[in-house]
Amino acid sequence: SHVDYGIAVKGRSDPKQLTLPTRLIITLTKPTRPAAALLSVGVQLFSLVPGAAFTLIRYNNLSAVRTVARAVTTDALLVAAHEQACSFVATNPAMLYSDPHQIVYGSEYVYRLVNNAGVVNKALIPSVACSHLTSLGSLTY
Repeated sequence: SHVDYGIAVKGRSDPKQLTLPTRLIITLTKPTRPAAALLSVGVQLFSLVPGAAFTLIRYNNLSAVRTVARAVTTDALLVAAHEQACSFVATNPAMLYSDPHQIVYGSEYVYRLVNNAGVVNKALIPSVACSHLTSLGSLTY
């Protein structure tokens, strides 16, 4: 019998509306449930303003995300414990980030996207560029 495994979370806890919409795309190389496999991840990024600068943040545990959910400034999102972050200037309203770092099946990962215009302390903006971006044209969330 064929069984699909996975979870989807609709929405994001962001009462101050500091983050923009993202959607994960998980790529499996085999159609069966992996035991402890590494998975490739793509992150669709939406509501981008071409020419504006953004930061994509990856968290690898839900306790950090709960802290972020209570953030009241964009700076607080960047200060919170995260696994990685990279910055980019949008060229289209929707883009795809192909994360070069695979994720472990069964682990917790959350991506948050912020507009750098809301960052007061510009030193918090990561100097690492998101180098694996492609355009999705005018795709909407």
